[in-house]
Amino acid sequence: MLLDGVAVPGAAFVTVGAHEVARVPAADGVHVLEGDAAFGVLVAGYTTVDSYAYPGGLGDRKSVV
Repeated sequence: MLLDGVAVPGAAFVTVGAHEVARVPAADGVHVLEGDAAFGVLVAGYTTVDSYAYPGGLGDRKSVV
């Protein structure tokens, strides 16, 4: 998997049931994820007084299913 053209290290992934999960910090802004297989994205963030989480890619115009 690539994040902004840079490979996400294999060591970042852990197995959870039948899936592999990685927690990858990213700076504020727009990012591009690419992979050889289908994948899902959850965007999450928090501060001392607020938090959020939502599925990533909802506005993607270039999805391949």
